[in-house]
Amino acid sequence: MNSAEATFWVQETAYVVRSLTQHMHQETNDRGLVNAQPANGELRLVLENLPHDVLLSTWAYTPHLALPARVVFEALDGVSQPLTLTLEEAYCVGFEEHFESNGQGQAAHYYIVSVVARRIIKQGVAYVNQWADTTQ
Repeated sequence: MNSAEATFWVQETAYVVRSLTQHMHQETNDRGLVNAQPANGELRLVLENLPHDVLLSTWAYTPHLALPARVVFEALDGVSQPLTLTLEEAYCVGFEEHFESNGQGQAAHYYIVSVVARRIIKQGVAYVNQWADTTQ
């Protein structure tokens, strides 16, 4: 899927994705060898603003609020199948609201959102975050 557009869904609200970055990290010992389970990391999304929207800011300001979320990538070639990243038990761990004045017809109001999930499912493969149990 070379040319695509993406939509970020939280519950049943859709946001146009301008860009998305996903990173992953593994802890290493002093010799540089992996010594822990990988964490599936976080997704950082730049999203177009929805007028009168409070869902993302509410999600970000509410500790321990897990919501269903997904990113759907649609191919622009009209042939390729869509790709979906399903985020199970997703948490908003970062929220920024930006406004940039411009007269070029580009969206001037946008969000930058950071999301982590207990489990990310991509093309049928589940990546499980190895979070510490904080209930004890």
